[in-house]
Amino acid sequence: ATATLASGTEAYRGGLANQREQFSGVSLDEEAIKIMNFQNAYQAAARIVSIIDELYNVLLNM
Repeated sequence: ATATLASGTEAYRGGLANQREQFSGVSLDEEAIKIMNFQNAYQAAARIVSIIDELYNVLLNM
């Protein structure tokens, strides 16, 4: 009885997980666009930090 209950519970949980994945409807194209936007933002932030570092070094060497 316990094994049957555990098996039924596991099947129920698996069904819920499948329904959640189908409902979420993640678009790989949209996710790829978001990743590219994050990469561009990271590159811009890295460039700003690089410029600030360069300016700081110039000021220290004056």
